[in-house]
Order: sequence, then structure tokens, then C-alpha cells
Amino acid sequence: MGGYDFPGSSSNVDLTALTGWIPERVNVKRTETKTTDSLYLRMLDGHRTGDVLMTVATGPLSKEECDRTGLVECHAYAVLDLKNVNGLRMIQLKNPWCHLRWKGKFSPLDKESLIPELQV
Repeated sequence: MGGYDFPGSSSNVDLTALTGWIPERVNVKRTETKTTDSLYLRMLDGHRTGDVLMTVATGPLSKEECDRTGLVECHAYAVLDLKNVNGLRMIQLKNPWCHLRWKGKFSPLDKESLIPELQV
């Protein structure tokens, strides 16, 4: 697998360097519910048609949050897939570092939430 390493950069800068496109940035944490509904549908449509490259980034997280979830603070993740499953909006992320994995709900470790529609 290929990769890239732009130390200390952001996914906005990285996507511009890799594609020449000027990315759109949306702060989901500070967005109203109505806007997030239309944003998710827009992301889903763009993903299905292959018109977008998407990343999701975390902000500052406590050590406890990082340990509990497997997420890295202030880190970008590639969006691999989006789908609606039983009324839930699911986004599959990939950590480019590969050595840390999601540990929260719907992770491979969560046998209670792992329904057939989500199994690979």
C-alpha cells in the first residue's frame, strides 16, 4: 500500500497537495442538527458517486478518551465508507497509522452491537 507523510500538516493541506483540489471544511461539532442531516446525505451521495475524498479529524481529547476509544487526538482519518444501517448513520474510518484501532461501540471488540449488516 502507498502512503504519504506530511508531518504536522492538516488534511486540508494534504488533500490539496495530493489532488490539486481546494477542499471544503465543515466543523460538524458546531453544526445544527438540520445542517448535519443534509451534510450526511451530501457526503453519502458524493461517496456513492465517487466525487469526493473525505477525511474526519479529531480535536483535543483526554488520555482517558483516547484509551477508551482508540482514537488519537488532533489526528485525521480517511473516510472509507458511509451507510445507513437500521436507522443509524455509519461512517467507516481508517487510521493511516494502522497501529491504533477503534475500541468503542460497533468496533470488532463490541460483540453486542456487531450485527450481520456490519460484518465484513
